Amino acid sequence: MVRHVALTHHTAYRYDGPVRLGPHLIRLRPAPHCRSAIPAYALEVTPAAHRLHWHQDPHGNHLARVLFQEPTETLTVTVDLIVDMTVVNPFDFLVEPAAATFPFTYEPWLRRDLQAFLEHGPAGPRLSAWLATVDRDPTDTVSLLVALNLRLHQDLAYTVRFEPGVQDPEETLALGRGSCRDSAWLLAQVCRHLGLAARFVSGYLIQLVPDEPPREGPPGVAADTADLHAWAEVYLPGAGWVGFDPTSGLLVGEGHIPLAATPDPVSAAPVTGTNTPAKVEFSFGFEVRRMAETPRPARPYADATWAAVEACGHRVDAALRDAGVVLTTGTRLAFVPARAGVPVGPEPEAAQWPALVEDISGAYAAARSAGLEAGAFLSDGRTVPAGLSPVRLGEAQPEAGPFVRRPALIGTLAAILHNHPSLSYLFAGRAVGAKGPAPRPDERDPEAADELALARAQLEGCEGAGADPAFADAVLRPLLTGADGRGEIGLAAYHPPHAPAERRGVVSLDGFAMLPHARLCLARLLLVRALVARLWLRPYDRAPVRWGRTLHDRFLLPYFAWADLLAVLAEIAEAGPALDPAWFRPHFEMRFPLAGAVDRMGLRLELRHALEAWPALAGTGAAPAPDDSVERLELRVLGPVHGRYAVLCNGRRLPLQAIADEAHVAGIRFRARRPPSSRHPGLPVTRRLVFDLIDLWSGRSAGGCTWYVDSPAGDTDEVPPVNAYEAESRRRARFSTLGHTPGPVGAIPEAPHADGAVTVDLRRGSAAPGGDGASGSLL
Repeated sequence: MVRHVALTHHTAYRYDGPVRLGPHLIRLRPAPHCRSAIPAYALEVTPAAHRLHWHQDPHGNHLARVLFQEPTETLTVTVDLIVDMTVVNPFDFLVEPAAATFPFTYEPWLRRDLQAFLEHGPAGPRLSAWLATVDRDPTDTVSLLVALNLRLHQDLAYTVRFEPGVQDPEETLALGRGSCRDSAWLLAQVCRHLGLAARFVSGYLIQLVPDEPPREGPPGVAADTADLHAWAEVYLPGAGWVGFDPTSGLLVGEGHIPLAATPDPVSAAPVTGTNTPAKVEFSFGFEVRRMAETPRPARPYADATWAAVEACGHRVDAALRDAGVVLTTGTRLAFVPARAGVPVGPEPEAAQWPALVEDISGAYAAARSAGLEAGAFLSDGRTVPAGLSPVRLGEAQPEAGPFVRRPALIGTLAAILHNHPSLSYLFAGRAVGAKGPAPRPDERDPEAADELALARAQLEGCEGAGADPAFADAVLRPLLTGADGRGEIGLAAYHPPHAPAERRGVVSLDGFAMLPHARLCLARLLLVRALVARLWLRPYDRAPVRWGRTLHDRFLLPYFAWADLLAVLAEIAEAGPALDPAWFRPHFEMRFPLAGAVDRMGLRLELRHALEAWPALAGTGAAPAPDDSVERLELRVLGPVHGRYAVLCNGRRLPLQAIADEAHVAGIRFRARRPPSSRHPGLPVTRRLVFDLIDLWSGRSAGGCTWYVDSPAGDTDEVPPVNAYEAESRRRARFSTLGHTPGPVGAIPEAPHADGAVTVDLRRGSAAPGGDGASGSLL
């Protein structure tokens, strides 16, 4: 998930006359240990007649030394940077066992390196009294630090101070209040008195308005803000420097941008320097702008985009009305309690777009107020829907409904779904394929394309006076619905053969899954309504495609699913209101989340999660459990490959498929876990995927990246994330821009091209049973 934010920081000094400026030191560049990526940075200083040199201070902080050449009446410093505000997990570290329990002692060599961060003066009476209340019995080190940080947050009132310098700990405790720099210095002194190395950090704090008000705790800021801030960092062996912010009582997160980390606040001041005597006016200001954001469940659309979606909904209503069609659209909404798994009850439906918007939006709002969620998190941080959300199409008066007036329309709808697999996979749940809850006909029957063509031929002319719902039901039900009642088009409420009196003329699309936001749900319903309008207004006469192995080989990959959806939207625009593809980009991003991207040798490698069709295993229950041991990813290569480069994954050459002049794509299947019951139990589990961009001219890797199937630390996350922030941080932690096969790679294998397949199965020719399939060498 990308969330780029631009920050501009202006600082100005205005003198009452011309002054000469001595050398100035500017500490306003993000420090090397900043955990948030900084894609762009600029520093501008006036007057222009100056010389600026960058270097690093003894602690590794970036330092600009500026020498001014002429007298001036103003000095301005402007910083402009872009920061990637992707969530980071502040607890993503491991402490060495020897330091995991407080109190502990640093190794002698390490203590020498940390000496400046351990020095402290004598504690005054108030600090001594405060320290006396700290329990020195053995306890978890991190828990102790969290408690100390929170206690200072609770003991001290926050105040804004414009006076220079930092208060002495005695003064801060006596006043019971202080600025961020005062509480940060107090925390550093407390830690040093307890034998913990601590340093003072000055930096920026960027706070963004939350997408939704939190269910618990403070509501957050009312507007995007930024300011200079200060906090403390404590050195924990095994983890390194860990940041604690006593102003908030929290650990340091993605919004904390360190500028200088030093033993003493004096050497962390943002700007220091001298000038000839003069009166001075000081001013500063911050500007925060959101530059680029990928859609996310809590904020899928900007307001202007959503206004365009709503306007299109009215145009679809008008097209249906002009054609004399009344199309009632409804959907089942499956919510679950935030920390339980019990599905709950609304099924809004309406014939007009405004009523549909009101009902769906109201249902989602009521669910959130009641503490219900539309999805849940997997242990690896991915989001899964709360359940299925079938879409029902019909009319309260069955005889007026489009599928009763024109039964052949069902066959037409089945044909377009068959020819466009994106409609089967992009909006479905986690389980797809023949054993999923709503399989496509050609996933059960390889002859489904021919059978569908025969069925459509029998329904020609089945409309108006020749409309016979009973005949259409008899022709289509055996083809669209399996013996177990599963299928992506449901006819259970269309014309029940054994209960004609209950005929309701309703057709349902049963493969759709619950979506996390009301607007996402409504955009999908708009797509369905526009599709039905298109099929009513103009015949769809394309023959059903025999997809064969291509169905799963390609359309479970993000690129082919999206390209196919674009084709669907083009079909709709042939005879109806046009739908902007950008309206469905949020669905795509949430269905196929980006795992990571890296730039190497002028090429960009993008890794995305793909879908996998899981088989069902024989079992004793009525519903056999699926074998979810296999997963799939997609690698996209953007840039001029031109026969010079190849890509290996764990030593296997990927069958890159050209999708544009300078773009290629391939899929990777691999065994991700070994559940108690699965197919091929003897095959090894792949722990990580190492991608190598191979320079065929030099015969070695030109760089790559690594994706970890489990936690990079080597442990398997078993407890799901508690919220979207933790989920995002878990997903982010699995991708590393580091890692490739060292040295010459030897003979480069030919790319497999079995039946033109785009996806390579790493299980084939994998390491011997018992291995982990993680080696970057050729397998």
